[in-house]
Amino acid sequence: MARIRRTVLRILGVIALLFVALGAAAATLFPRNGPPRVAVSEEVVGILAGHSYVWIIRPSGGAGAALVDTSDYDHTSELLEKLEAEHLAADDVRTVLLTHAHFDHIGGCGAFPKATFYVGAADVPLLRGTAAPKGFIPRIGSRFMTTHPPPENVHELHGGESIDLGGGAAATVIATPGHTEGSMTYLYKDVLFTGDSLLVTKDGVKLITRLFCDDIDENRRSLSALLPFRFTTIADGHCGAAGDAHRKLEAFLKQ
Repeated sequence: MARIRRTVLRILGVIALLFVALGAAAATLFPRNGPPRVAVSEEVVGILAGHSYVWIIRPSGGAGAALVDTSDYDHTSELLEKLEAEHLAADDVRTVLLTHAHFDHIGGCGAFPKATFYVGAADVPLLRGTAAPKGFIPRIGSRFMTTHPPPENVHELHGGESIDLGGGAAATVIATPGHTEGSMTYLYKDVLFTGDSLLVTKDGVKLITRLFCDDIDENRRSLSALLPFRFTTIADGHCGAAGDAHRKLEAFLKQ
């Protein structure tokens, strides 16, 4: 009986620690979600679906639109409704740029059957559902989130590519591994889409907590690859957008 009691107590202790960790992670991330709609420019608008931002890029002179990420599967209807409010139908989405393949950024992919998808090569197994996330919270969360049908028209990225968005516009791909092995950031004009590799704060920028990351130290190191590029705004995956972004990144990396 004493052995059984100790075993039960250990199990309860593990469960309690798990809930504390989940609560701490949620408290770190979710209350900092930004406003439901963020207008960065005439061409770039962010909409919050669930707890994740989906960024809309509509190049002037181009047909259709590109999205950066697609939120999670359970908020697909909300995403489509908000796209409709922006006068966009699912078939208007020609390109989807995935910053990484965690469930809360790829879940809505199936809603855009006519789109071409771009994702870091190392994250393709996550996108296909043939590998589990390495980060603690994404690994646990992926077991409980509704699964999604992976897209078919997928292009693998390694960093350094230029993606045609139509109308003579293009997005530059910059590899920033660490949050996931295949995390990518995208530069469109002076806007840098960072997903979860770098989040904005009230006064600067920060990394997401290590409970969400594959390797937070690699995440920080990889951000140096962004410094040679000229950008004024960061648009991230959960907190919104902020200006004076290059200076803020420089200051963060000096800490």
